[in-house]
Amino acid sequence: MNSNPSSCCELSEQTTPLEGNHSVTCCQCGFRSCILHIYIGPRNEWRCYKCFAELQDHHRASFSITLRGAIPPSEHPNVHAVIVIHGLHICGAARHCLELLRAFNAANVYTTVIASNGGGQWADMFLRNTNELILHTDPSVDASELHEIRWRAPRRIISMHYDPAISWVMSAQHDAELYAHFHTEPEYGLISRAILLRAGTLCRSVLFPSAATMQSYEHLLAPQPAWWNDKCKVLPNATPTSLTRPRARRNEQNSADFHLAIVSRIDPDKIALSLLIDALLIVQRSVPALKVRIAGNGVQGRYIEELLRQHGLGAVVELMGWVDNIGEVYEWAHVTFLPSRRETMPYAAIESVQAMRPVVLPELGYFRARTEQNELIKTFKPGDATGAAQAIVGARSAYGYKRSDRLKYFDSELWRRSVYVAYGIVE
Repeated sequence: MNSNPSSCCELSEQTTPLEGNHSVTCCQCGFRSCILHIYIGPRNEWRCYKCFAELQDHHRASFSITLRGAIPPSEHPNVHAVIVIHGLHICGAARHCLELLRAFNAANVYTTVIASNGGGQWADMFLRNTNELILHTDPSVDASELHEIRWRAPRRIISMHYDPAISWVMSAQHDAELYAHFHTEPEYGLISRAILLRAGTLCRSVLFPSAATMQSYEHLLAPQPAWWNDKCKVLPNATPTSLTRPRARRNEQNSADFHLAIVSRIDPDKIALSLLIDALLIVQRSVPALKVRIAGNGVQGRYIEELLRQHGLGAVVELMGWVDNIGEVYEWAHVTFLPSRRETMPYAAIESVQAMRPVVLPELGYFRARTEQNELIKTFKPGDATGAAQAIVGARSAYGYKRSDRLKYFDSELWRRSVYVAYGIVE
């Protein structure tokens, strides 16, 4: 592989015809991103695959592209599942869809992925785990386009993820079973009451990542609609599979440095920057040898670099950007920290537990309702920098537990069976 690639197609494992007129060069880093990997943001802005800077001076042409995935189709699938998501960039909803694809593949389900508003860094991952991928770059494309799908099985499923994709699919009528996944808390403006009510009316099931998140939506719809108990179910996020393979070795507690890892998108809706800065400053007073790595990027990537410098943390914190082998980050860390503004059931917490690293995160979503005891999971009140710092400093002692004790909370086989029950799929 090219050690200094100039385009995402040189990095890509998927050979695509998308270089040429379908690529845009970033003015900031000079990297050339093809339409398959460009992230289209909430303002319909296009962003660089490498540095995530907004791409300027380009023609935002509309594309609808169909690509063959790496999974060969079986001769007689019983179910054809169409997974619709707003984009293929790195986020929890996309990660859930990747795990869902793996579960469907194991059950002989033919899969089509539709990205309704652009691609992203995980486009190749999706291509490796599906039969076909359809990419739209124009949010005005009518959802009636789904009528052109060549269905490959007698049973038809459309699985919708995240509110833009749910809203898009429901704007047209479809001869298929609809399943809506709401991946975020409702109080952050990412979902409207009208969309949820429509989903409850049209869908066979409405799915949430945790009981706490489902309860938040129930309060949003008060009084409870008649369909709520029959249709609303919890389908949690999956235990890590091939995306993360950390080795199960233990860091030495007497290491001179204290390694703290943060795995997160750096976006305004995700990370609380004031919580991050304040917590790090408090921890540093107790542990002067603090070393921090942030794995992730987002629209605030450049701003956070300046913010860290202003608070004297520039030499303490390493901004890694997007990391392909995230397992190496967990190996390096003594503790992981999620300075989150909102969470439902974060994959970073699940991965950290699987890697046998304590994780410190706010009491939100799944972890707001969590009752079981686990020394690897430390929570604090949302926005409480002092509480977060105390939990971080105290978390280093959580190393004396057997791997089997740590794995029982996130069982991959149990999750796969939960998927089959939720979708009525027989293995």
